[in-house]
Amino acid sequence: MKVTFKDGIESLSGKSGNMIFKTYRRGGKIDTRAYLRPLGGYERSTPVTEKEMACREKFAAFQKFWRSLPPDNKMRYQELWEQDGFTYRGKQYGTLRGYVMARYYALDLLA
Repeated sequence: MKVTFKDGIESLSGKSGNMIFKTYRRGGKIDTRAYLRPLGGYERSTPVTEKEMACREKFAAFQKFWRSLPPDNKMRYQELWEQDGFTYRGKQYGTLRGYVMARYYALDLLA
């Protein structure tokens, strides 16, 4: 369902009861959407796989690495990110955290 707001309401985001409102800004256009969600919430219908657990553990390990990264190392990664044109292995990253995560997953860390 698409909702259009008028009379000065530019955007709406959040939850109310079983409704979720999201505002998207792309290419200068503002699009606000409303979604219905189940009253009981979302329940997973399949068990978690070993591969999914491994991915979660890898992500958790990166989170711990990122939070414990000293500021001087973050600055070194920032310099490398800028030198590389905000890309790593052909993919452009919009945040330093994403760039460092890609390097972490590739085991390409600072010495």
